[in-house]
Amino acid sequence: DDYELGTYSPVIRGHQGWNASMTTQSGNYVKIGDMCYVHIYVQTANMNSISGSSYLECSLPFTSVNSGNTVGTLMCSEWSISSQSISWMGGNVSSNSQYIRMHYHNGNNNNTNQMTKGNVNNSLNFRGTVVYRTA
Repeated sequence: DDYELGTYSPVIRGHQGWNASMTTQSGNYVKIGDMCYVHIYVQTANMNSISGSSYLECSLPFTSVNSGNTVGTLMCSEWSISSQSISWMGGNVSSNSQYIRMHYHNGNNNNTNQMTKGNVNNSLNFRGTVVYRTA
């Protein structure tokens, strides 16, 4: 009986709390029971206020459920991050969080890492879908 449609403005930030300057922020969601399906399109103007070692996060419309380790996943269909060595990007939603922790796969050494502003040369643009369980 719990169904909700809505929009929100996703924000990219460093995990230490400082937000990036945004050019485009578009988020649409459908929440059915405790499952939330979110479509995101973001473009950052710059990330000057974010610490260089701070991993990047993208905000969600609701806090995730406090259960287990990973309660959701971001799948990206399109990205522009100014680096030819990144073969894919995505993210995970941790328990009891209102953010996606951004990740990338380094095609040069075949490692998956947490994304920082240095990995994307201070500019992150992407479209993606997140599916996660809400609190």
